[in-house]
Amino acid sequence: MIMRLFVPIAALLLLAGCTSYQGSVLNSAEISTQGVQEVIVPDDAEVRPGGPAGRLTLTMEKSLEVEGSEAGFDDIDWRRHRMGVASRLEGQRLELVTFGEFSDPQQGQARIQLSIRLPDGISVTRGPGRSGPASIGNGNLKGWLKHVGE
Repeated sequence: MIMRLFVPIAALLLLAGCTSYQGSVLNSAEISTQGVQEVIVPDDAEVRPGGPAGRLTLTMEKSLEVEGSEAGFDDIDWRRHRMGVASRLEGQRLELVTFGEFSDPQQGQARIQLSIRLPDGISVTRGPGRSGPASIGNGNLKGWLKHVGE
């Protein structure tokens, strides 16, 4: 099941020639856990056990704050398709990283608050460098599967 919920936080503001945008969306996606014994997750992800057997559920709260000239060319609906979680299965280990997050004084910021619901019996390992602007997911994702939700 893929679910989409759009939650606007604020509309465009025009103040003395400065444009800003703030918005948030909630996207979800599912990943098969067939054969998976361990999941490596970002250290700041919320992990909840008791999920449905055979699949992992990702809930991604994607937030965007853009200031200045960039705001006129960006919105959360466009940006959310370029943000999400990437997964890679290696043997019995499933790795998860976020991608598309940034923080820049001139561009603003985009972030993902990740919540993961796992079936019982799968171990969880937390790993640094798997979320935020410095996430390894913001690099080369060749061999990774992207999940942006809908």
